[in-house]
Amino acid sequence: MVPAANPARPAPDLEPVEPVDLGGLADIVQFRFRRLQNHILRDFADRVGPDFRLGAFSTLAVIQANPGLTAAALARAIGYDKTHVLPLLADLEARGWIVRGCSRRNRRYNEQRITADGERGLDQLRAVALQVEARFSAVLTRAERTQLFTLLDRISAVCRPWRERGRSADQPIRPISHCRTTATAARPPSAQPKQTALSAMVLRAAGAS
Repeated sequence: MVPAANPARPAPDLEPVEPVDLGGLADIVQFRFRRLQNHILRDFADRVGPDFRLGAFSTLAVIQANPGLTAAALARAIGYDKTHVLPLLADLEARGWIVRGCSRRNRRYNEQRITADGERGLDQLRAVALQVEARFSAVLTRAERTQLFTLLDRISAVCRPWRERGRSADQPIRPISHCRTTATAARPPSAQPKQTALSAMVLRAAGAS
């Protein structure tokens, strides 16, 4: 079961907080999301203890609301990659909070269902989540809260992984290359790129000028 909710940690004596210039981050929406998420998740983790994986609450809540949900559908609903969801499901199953078995509609897939112990655990996790949320939602009016949900849902709708909607030609996704110069310099002579005839002509012309 979920341990009794711990009160939020008292703020330690810290040096005076001075304004920090966020630089280019000030105009980045994802940074504000991430900063808020960091604060909320730290508060939640402090209250439930270290034994619960990040995402256990949302995973269990969606399974309760959608009995028989597949892992892939669950991952899409909560915005996780399937490879991240599978360990969550294994942990919840080990606790006896969910059961997994072949889907009744398609036996190629497994479906997840919440157990009676899972229902009780979810009630406790939800109570903790509401305590955490009350701390920051108190600054919003009911209308502002509704507007915030609408805006967040609108943004979420366009943030599905590109592999779900098909990558478009004008949105290439490539990993960032790190230390390209160092890696190139470390290549053996046989692996160094050869000069093309055009680049050689340009270099000769530059040297003659």
